[in-house]
Amino acid sequence: MAVKFHVTLPDGREGYIEVTEKPLLIGRGEKCDLQLIDERSSSKHCSVFIDHKRTYIKDHESKNGTYVNDKRIDEPTRIYLKDKVLVGGTKLFLIAEEMTPKEKHWHFKMKEGDDSFTLPEMTNSEMKSLDIENASKIKEDVAKEEEDKIKKEMFKDLEDLTQKSIVKKIRVLSKTNPKK
Repeated sequence: MAVKFHVTLPDGREGYIEVTEKPLLIGRGEKCDLQLIDERSSSKHCSVFIDHKRTYIKDHESKNGTYVNDKRIDEPTRIYLKDKVLVGGTKLFLIAEEMTPKEKHWHFKMKEGDDSFTLPEMTNSEMKSLDIENASKIKEDVAKEEEDKIKKEMFKDLEDLTQKSIVKKIRVLSKTNPKK
Protein backbone atom coordinates (compact mmCIF):
# COMPACT_ATOMS: atom_id res chain seq x y z
CA MET A 1 0.00 0.00 0.00
CA ALA A 2 1.14 3.55 -0.73
CA VAL A 3 -0.38 6.98 -0.28
CA LYS A 4 0.51 10.17 -2.10
CA PHE A 5 0.86 13.68 -0.73
CA HIS A 6 0.72 16.99 -2.56
CA VAL A 7 3.57 19.15 -1.20
CA THR A 8 3.70 22.95 -1.38
CA LEU A 9 6.99 24.57 -0.33
CA PRO A 10 7.05 28.03 1.29
CA ASP A 11 8.27 29.58 -1.99
CA GLY A 12 5.19 28.22 -3.81
CA ARG A 13 6.86 25.33 -5.63
CA GLU A 14 4.75 22.18 -5.65
CA GLY A 15 5.38 18.48 -5.99
CA TYR A 16 4.28 15.04 -4.90
CA ILE A 17 5.72 12.49 -2.51
CA GLU A 18 4.67 8.88 -2.01
CA VAL A 19 4.65 7.11 1.35
CA THR A 20 4.87 3.32 1.36
CA GLU A 21 5.18 0.84 4.21
CA LYS A 22 8.61 2.36 4.97
CA PRO A 23 8.40 5.51 7.15
CA LEU A 24 9.23 8.76 5.34
CA LEU A 25 11.52 11.16 7.20
CA ILE A 26 10.86 14.85 6.50
CA GLY A 27 13.15 17.76 7.31
CA ARG A 28 16.10 19.90 6.20
CA GLY A 29 18.72 17.20 6.82
CA GLU A 30 20.53 15.47 3.98
CA LYS A 31 19.41 12.03 5.17
CA CYS A 32 15.70 12.96 4.98
CA ASP A 33 13.51 11.20 2.41
CA LEU A 34 11.78 14.53 1.75
CA GLN A 35 14.47 17.19 2.14
CA LEU A 36 12.87 20.59 2.64
CA ILE A 37 14.32 23.93 1.68
CA ASP A 38 12.48 25.58 4.53
CA GLU A 39 14.12 27.60 7.31
CA ARG A 40 11.20 26.84 9.64
CA SER A 41 11.72 23.09 9.50
CA SER A 42 14.17 21.15 11.66
CA SER A 43 16.86 18.84 10.30
CA LYS A 44 14.74 15.80 11.30
CA HIS A 45 11.37 17.49 11.63
CA CYS A 46 8.83 14.64 11.43
CA SER A 47 8.01 11.33 9.82
CA VAL A 48 4.98 10.01 7.98
CA PHE A 49 4.20 6.31 8.19
CA ILE A 50 1.50 3.76 7.45
CA ASP A 51 0.27 1.51 10.25
CA HIS A 52 -2.59 -0.96 9.77
CA LYS A 53 -3.38 0.69 6.41
CA ARG A 54 -3.86 4.12 8.01
CA THR A 55 -1.51 7.08 7.59
CA TYR A 56 0.10 8.82 10.57
CA ILE A 57 2.49 11.71 11.16
CA LYS A 58 4.88 12.01 14.11
CA ASP A 59 6.77 15.13 15.12
CA HIS A 60 10.40 14.60 16.17
CA GLU A 61 10.49 17.37 18.80
CA SER A 62 10.97 19.98 16.09
CA LYS A 63 11.51 23.59 17.10
CA ASN A 64 8.54 25.01 15.19
CA GLY A 65 6.29 21.97 15.48
CA THR A 66 4.16 19.93 13.14
CA TYR A 67 0.51 20.91 12.73
CA VAL A 68 -2.52 18.93 11.61
CA ASN A 69 -5.56 21.13 10.93
CA ASP A 70 -3.93 24.07 12.75
CA LYS A 71 -3.28 22.02 15.93
CA ARG A 72 0.27 21.32 17.02
CA ILE A 73 0.81 17.59 17.53
CA ASP A 74 2.97 15.98 20.19
CA GLU A 75 2.20 12.33 19.53
CA PRO A 76 1.66 10.22 16.40
CA THR A 77 -1.49 11.59 14.75
CA ARG A 78 -3.67 9.96 12.13
CA ILE A 79 -4.00 11.81 8.84
CA TYR A 80 -7.32 11.75 7.03
CA LEU A 81 -8.35 12.92 3.59
CA LYS A 82 -8.86 16.70 3.55
CA ASP A 83 -6.54 17.23 6.56
CA LYS A 84 -4.07 20.14 6.32
CA VAL A 85 -0.57 19.24 7.46
CA LEU A 86 2.02 21.96 8.11
CA VAL A 87 5.71 21.10 8.53
CA GLY A 88 7.53 24.37 9.21
CA GLY A 89 6.23 26.45 6.29
CA THR A 90 5.62 23.43 4.01
CA LYS A 91 2.06 22.24 3.40
CA LEU A 92 1.09 18.63 2.76
CA PHE A 93 -2.29 17.25 1.64
CA LEU A 94 -3.19 13.59 1.27
CA ILE A 95 -4.35 12.89 -2.31
CA ALA A 96 -7.38 10.65 -2.94
CA GLU A 97 -7.29 10.42 -6.75
CA GLU A 98 -5.01 7.38 -6.93
CA MET A 99 -6.47 5.55 -3.93
CA THR A 100 -8.62 2.47 -4.27
CA PRO A 101 -12.08 2.59 -2.69
CA LYS A 102 -10.76 0.56 0.27
CA GLU A 103 -7.83 2.94 0.77
CA LYS A 104 -10.24 5.89 0.69
CA HIS A 105 -12.41 4.10 3.25
CA TRP A 106 -9.39 3.72 5.58
CA HIS A 107 -8.82 7.48 5.35
CA PHE A 108 -12.41 8.66 5.97
CA LYS A 109 -12.84 11.02 8.86
CA MET A 110 -15.81 11.09 11.18
CA LYS A 111 -17.19 14.56 11.82
CA GLU A 112 -16.79 15.51 15.46
CA GLY A 113 -19.98 14.93 17.45
CA ASP A 114 -21.56 13.15 14.49
CA ASP A 115 -21.75 9.57 13.29
CA SER A 116 -21.63 10.53 9.61
CA PHE A 117 -18.57 10.39 7.40
CA THR A 118 -16.74 13.15 5.58
CA LEU A 119 -16.41 11.32 2.29
CA PRO A 120 -13.78 12.07 -0.32
CA GLU A 121 -14.96 12.60 -3.86
CA MET A 122 -15.46 9.18 -5.44
CA THR A 123 -16.61 7.98 -8.84
CA ASN A 124 -19.93 6.15 -9.15
CA SER A 125 -18.16 2.86 -9.83
CA GLU A 126 -16.02 3.31 -6.69
CA MET A 127 -19.14 4.06 -4.64
CA LYS A 128 -20.91 0.99 -6.05
CA SER A 129 -17.85 -1.14 -5.29
CA LEU A 130 -17.71 0.20 -1.74
CA ASP A 131 -21.48 -0.28 -1.28
CA ILE A 132 -21.23 -3.90 -2.41
CA GLU A 133 -18.36 -4.55 -0.03
CA ASN A 134 -20.18 -2.80 2.82
CA ALA A 135 -23.46 -4.56 2.04
CA SER A 136 -21.87 -8.00 2.23
CA LYS A 137 -20.05 -7.05 5.45
CA ILE A 138 -23.29 -5.73 6.94
CA LYS A 139 -25.09 -8.96 5.99
CA GLU A 140 -22.32 -10.99 7.66
CA ASP A 141 -22.52 -8.83 10.80
CA VAL A 142 -26.33 -9.12 10.98
CA ALA A 143 -26.16 -12.90 10.47
CA LYS A 144 -23.53 -13.18 13.22
CA GLU A 145 -25.65 -11.07 15.60
CA GLU A 146 -28.70 -13.23 14.89
CA GLU A 147 -26.70 -16.40 15.42
CA ASP A 148 -25.32 -15.08 18.72
CA LYS A 149 -28.81 -14.07 19.84
CA ILE A 150 -30.23 -17.52 19.01
CA LYS A 151 -27.35 -19.25 20.84
CA LYS A 152 -27.85 -17.03 23.87
CA GLU A 153 -31.59 -17.84 23.95
CA MET A 154 -30.89 -21.55 23.51
CA PHE A 155 -28.43 -21.57 26.41
CA LYS A 156 -30.85 -19.57 28.55
CA ASP A 157 -33.63 -22.05 27.74
CA LEU A 158 -31.31 -24.98 28.47
CA GLU A 159 -30.26 -23.39 31.75
CA ASP A 160 -33.92 -22.86 32.71
CA LEU A 161 -34.77 -26.48 31.85
CA THR A 162 -31.80 -27.75 33.83
CA GLN A 163 -32.78 -25.70 36.88
CA LYS A 164 -36.41 -26.86 36.61
CA SER A 165 -35.39 -30.52 36.32
CA ILE A 166 -33.08 -30.18 39.35
CA VAL A 167 -35.94 -28.65 41.38
CA LYS A 168 -38.28 -31.46 40.27
CA LYS A 169 -35.66 -34.07 41.14
CA ILE A 170 -35.21 -32.55 44.60
CA ARG A 171 -39.00 -32.57 45.14
CA VAL A 172 -39.27 -36.18 44.02
CA LEU A 173 -36.35 -37.21 46.22
CA SER A 174 -37.77 -35.31 49.19
CA LYS A 175 -41.17 -37.01 48.75
CA THR A 176 -39.71 -40.48 48.35
CA ASN A 177 -37.20 -40.06 51.20
CA PRO A 178 -39.08 -38.20 53.90
CA LYS A 179 -37.01 -37.14 56.86
CA LYS A 180 -37.47 -39.31 59.90
